Amino acid sequence: MENICLSGASKGADVLWAQLAKKLGHTVKAFSFMNHSFAGDRSDLVVLNELQLSEGENLILEANSYLKRNYPSASSYVNNLIRRNYWQLKGSERIYATQELDEDSGLVTGGTGFTVTMGILIGIPEIYLFEPQRNQWLRFTGNKVPGNHWETLTEKPVKPHGIYTGIGAHDLQMNSYIAIKDLMNV
Repeated sequence: MENICLSGASKGADVLWAQLAKKLGHTVKAFSFMNHSFAGDRSDLVVLNELQLSEGENLILEANSYLKRNYPSASSYVNNLIRRNYWQLKGSERIYATQELDEDSGLVTGGTGFTVTMGILIGIPEIYLFEPQRNQWLRFTGNKVPGNHWETLTEKPVKPHGIYTGIGAHDLQMNSYIAIKDLMNV
């Protein structure tokens, strides 16, 4: 079976996941769109057109109902970043993310929150989050209902394999960087 890392071509966690996946011989698909300030290896880039970007609109709107964000926003660039997130999880068997978790709502913050919430809604069976404030890996245990359904893992998650999503914060904290490198064992 081929190992494929799906990511978002943004600085920080996306680029790190892609670099480490390639070191392991995994294929990388880094989703982008016209006029996106992408980061990483150009050969991994999958540039989405307007029709492709619109494909996940209903799922994004459903995720937004939980996240209570301003989507669609006044910025087409920001909207396309969120729309691109749908492709980061389309066909994925598991999600690995690093980002902060809002303790009250149990929802992942930042743009990563859209991808994780959409993954929950479509029932991706394995969703892992490295929470930098806790300095711990968590696993989502709910059943298609976003919120406080996270368990703390006593060991790191299973190493990424198959078709997986590797995403996270643009401003990667050192403990998140170490957690990703340790998980990938590179």
